[in-house]
Amino acid sequence: TEMMNAMRAGAHIIKVFPAQQLGGPGYLKAVLAPLPFLRLMPTGGVEVGNAFDYLQAGAFCVGLGGRLVDGELVAAGDRAGLVARAREARAAVAPAGLAKR
Repeated sequence: TEMMNAMRAGAHIIKVFPAQQLGGPGYLKAVLAPLPFLRLMPTGGVEVGNAFDYLQAGAFCVGLGGRLVDGELVAAGDRAGLVARAREARAAVAPAGLAKR
């Protein structure tokens, strides 16, 4: 009901948080089975190692947040480390075709 209300109110993408605790990729797949027109963005528990699984389950996009931008790297000004993490994330989701968007 909340997702449908958000869509009717004009939301283009619906944030699903905390995705992992709600059931992970299986939860998204179950929600999208009867509502395939929803554009869901799971966050909370999404990381490089499972981002592709969420996309395969039908997520429109994913939010990695702190799993991508490590606070220690930011505090240290480690730009190269942050870029390396971003590249790793992009490579992980590339099979889903999102890297070309």
